[in-house]
Amino acid sequence: MNTREYLENLSQRVRNQFERDRNVMSFGEYLQLVNLNPRHQLRNAAQYLVDVFEYFGSESVRTPAGAQTRFRLFDGEFDGGLARVAGQERIIAEIHKTLSSFAMDGRINKLILLHGPNGSAKTSIIAAIGHAMEQYSRQPEGAQYRFSWIFPNEKLTRSSIGFGAGPREGGVVDGDSFAYLPPEDIESRIVNELSDHPLLLIPKEERQGLLDSVSKNAKLPWRISAYLRHGDLSAQSRRIYEALMIAYRGDFWRVMRHVQVERFYTSRRYRTGAATVEPQMSVDADVRQITMDKSYGSLPPMLQNLNLHVVYGPLVDANRGLLEYNDLLKRPLEAFKYLLSTCESGTVGIGPINIFLDTVFIGSTNEKHLDAFKEHPDFQSFKGRIQLVRAPYLLRVSDEQRIYQQRITRESVHKTIAPHAHEVAALWAVLTRLKRPELDNPKEGVRQAVRELTPLEKARLYDEGVAPSRLNSAVARELTALIPDLINESANFPYYEGRFGASPREIQTALLAAAHHPEFKTLHPLAVLEELKKLIADVTVYDWLQLEPRGDYHRPAAFLTVVEDAWMQWVDREFSDAMGLAEERNYLDYINRYVRQVTHWVRGERVQDPVSGQFVEPDEQLMREFEKTIGADNEKPQDFRNNLIGAIGAYSLEHPGEPVDYERIFHRYIERLKETFFERKKKDIRKTNEEFQIYLSPDRQRLDNKTQDRMKEMMDRLASRYGYDEDSARETLAFLIRKRYGDTP
Repeated sequence: MNTREYLENLSQRVRNQFERDRNVMSFGEYLQLVNLNPRHQLRNAAQYLVDVFEYFGSESVRTPAGAQTRFRLFDGEFDGGLARVAGQERIIAEIHKTLSSFAMDGRINKLILLHGPNGSAKTSIIAAIGHAMEQYSRQPEGAQYRFSWIFPNEKLTRSSIGFGAGPREGGVVDGDSFAYLPPEDIESRIVNELSDHPLLLIPKEERQGLLDSVSKNAKLPWRISAYLRHGDLSAQSRRIYEALMIAYRGDFWRVMRHVQVERFYTSRRYRTGAATVEPQMSVDADVRQITMDKSYGSLPPMLQNLNLHVVYGPLVDANRGLLEYNDLLKRPLEAFKYLLSTCESGTVGIGPINIFLDTVFIGSTNEKHLDAFKEHPDFQSFKGRIQLVRAPYLLRVSDEQRIYQQRITRESVHKTIAPHAHEVAALWAVLTRLKRPELDNPKEGVRQAVRELTPLEKARLYDEGVAPSRLNSAVARELTALIPDLINESANFPYYEGRFGASPREIQTALLAAAHHPEFKTLHPLAVLEELKKLIADVTVYDWLQLEPRGDYHRPAAFLTVVEDAWMQWVDREFSDAMGLAEERNYLDYINRYVRQVTHWVRGERVQDPVSGQFVEPDEQLMREFEKTIGADNEKPQDFRNNLIGAIGAYSLEHPGEPVDYERIFHRYIERLKETFFERKKKDIRKTNEEFQIYLSPDRQRLDNKTQDRMKEMMDRLASRYGYDEDSARETLAFLIRKRYGDTP
């Protein structure tokens, strides 16, 4: 590589990018930009964050509780998954709604406070927003600007404020502006520490007219903020501005020659437009005098006589962006009491000066500290300035599982991860969080079904929208319709569902420990269950282990057996499927034939025989056989069949133009068909599993070639369909045979 050529090309590319991004401009050029693009240049911090959410797009996510909006920024695709947040769509939607209301109102008048148990993704959500802000700020749509003061050296110009008179020929570019001066022609440059909006340089009365004119022509969908309309410069910039106005005898344009408008980029690392206040004892901002700083010795004499101050701290660094208060309520009340007036007015007093802020305040706290804060006499004063957003633990197993799949990977544990290792951990965690349902319902059958829901059945209801197979079709349909009510049943109570239970942090620790289990070559579900057993050994460590059992709920030790049994069912089905005894398509074909017969039966129509072409009565024998197989023969045929056709109709209304997904609608019927089929084949399954166990052992040659070929096909199916390798298959199969087929005759 030619180093010189590479550096020259790199330099040219960086310079071109700098110019394309319009990183530096004069004040006049910035006014042109405002006129050309008011939508992006007249927004406040709240509208900027709304645009961050919407820039990355969103999608409608179907859940058993109904459709929810998923903002893609929380998928973290732009940063390799660092900003990924599993689930929590409701919380995120509430944050977006609050930000939108701030933008529409033109005022950021509340602190958004996420509250929930430890480990419920509060900090992760805020961090994801920060990651997205950094990425968005580098896009053309995310450009934000601030300004600095530029003072040329004596060789360049002389004027009444100590520089002499007249610009040097060719020394000042862009008309009379000093914005583009080369470094050697600049005597001093004073950065605006608050990242004030450049339009604050325009006198307030004139600014009002400009904003009204530009916004009227642009037809902005939100109100221009109070910060832009009524805000003012930082104390330092205000004094520099006034001194220059006096020196230039009120010539505003000559004052603006000293303004260099620059683009700035959000950076949490360097605390630009985003900062975090940790729960330490120090305050969030302070002020220091800078007049005696040697770096200011080159200022014009008139400015050197000013008593200049600069403010600093996270409150200052986060202006025009997002300020996070991590574990806010761990701090002494006096440390954040200023937020009462700051949220209301958008200003804060620091030492001898006041500053105007355009900042979204967001914080996090756990429930214990919030409960204690609610008992404090000052809570009522804070209540009107805080937007509480509850952040419970996840209650959907699939969402919880994604957390562990993202963080506990083969690369991170240097070990193969057996199928269901994450799922076993996720299911157990969710079971520890569920409350016994007490939702009332006027219909006796539905009320009884709610009261009899086991924790495992409730978890599956929340996750898949699948009612227990023991219920008849009418009750099952009504129960699934009650899912939103079940989820919200305890929402208004202090001890809501999702407040207690195992934290994802604790589960991740258990998974990492399981990865080092000496008896398993893989991170295996059995190793995970052993580590979970250790986790709950000392009930004094976690509050949720001390909850009083209510029926089958709040029983962490019993859930280990529940999860093990569920895992056994999963792997039994997978190994049986891998034998090729019956393909998934066969079950769907059976259901399709049944639905075709029932559809005509309900309508009172005859069915065309596909062989003879003649129209015949619906096949009653086929329908009865199907209903008996899935356990629906205890219902009246009329009721069951009408309910089934109703379910198909409801799906078609919810998914117009889409083919009917029988696998989704009749998931529990497919499960029953499989259970019936494999129960009949249990003896054959045991024999095949024993042969497969030999195939996975060093004694493989004991099997004849034909059997080895069959076993290889079985292993290939397990690998392609379910992700097993030979180690995980061997470890799983040994336990499966012992637990499920040891007593099979």
